[in-house]
Amino acid sequence: MRAKVRWDWIDATGDAAAALRHHIGCSDLVVVSRRLDSPSLLDMRRIAGELIVRPGKPILAVPQGCPRLALDRVLLVWDGSPGVVAAMQAATPILAQATATTILTVADGRAGLPAEDAATYSSRHGVAARIEPWQSSQGCTAQTLLTAIAARAPDRVVMGGFGHSRLEEALLGGVTRTMLDESPVPVLFAY
Repeated sequence: MRAKVRWDWIDATGDAAAALRHHIGCSDLVVVSRRLDSPSLLDMRRIAGELIVRPGKPILAVPQGCPRLALDRVLLVWDGSPGVVAAMQAATPILAQATATTILTVADGRAGLPAEDAATYSSRHGVAARIEPWQSSQGCTAQTLLTAIAARAPDRVVMGGFGHSRLEEALLGGVTRTMLDESPVPVLFAY
């Protein structure tokens, strides 16, 4: 990695999710691979999902085979929830390095902070973000996001862990779960 960022490598033994939770206390960001070659060893999607729902630490879930962690074009998925506000704040240093930031709003019927608040916050940190409303033609937020990613080709997506209970996530499939499974680009989650 060529980033001019200080980082640590910790070698731990035991349950991977428990070890990560134990060691992330003084971390700014946790980077996890979404999959390993042998899923029988570790279910990284499950581990990333467990870390996402624990408030306080942003998680960057990187798809298998991602050649580099580019920062040119960032897509901030906005629903106005506390999770996406946390994700935006955690990603502010990343957004400041991007050449283009788009705040993508997806109407899902919930009322949260307006996207204009996100643009104002971002501008205070030197980020000129453009707001783009995106209509869901299928009524499925996850598929709408995947379509938007395919159309916009961002280098990274920033989003909150969509806040449903574990039971709801299991029953509904969940936006977070779909993004962990199918996003072709790295996704920074916070909750």
